[in-house]
Amino acid sequence: MTLFRPTRSRATTTRVDLAPLRVRPCRDLCSWHRTPVERRGEAMFACRGCGSQWVPGEHWTPRDRDGAVPPDILAIRRAEAPEDAAP
Repeated sequence: MTLFRPTRSRATTTRVDLAPLRVRPCRDLCSWHRTPVERRGEAMFACRGCGSQWVPGEHWTPRDRDGAVPPDILAIRRAEAPEDAAP
């Protein structure tokens, strides 16, 4: 009688730091929120409407469906601004 042993899958896992961010076209459903995930030491945000992802190192700034920059993201951008920048 032959015994069959289940083999373990060698599924690869993608590290969050190496996976590309999801960036999709904006829609009228956009609503940005901080996630519990960090990417390369930066807080990661995700849009609940379109599924895009953002970290502060990106050169664009996400906006909610009403065009406003979410408060958490605005605070990060203000902290990054040079001290001598005009308000």
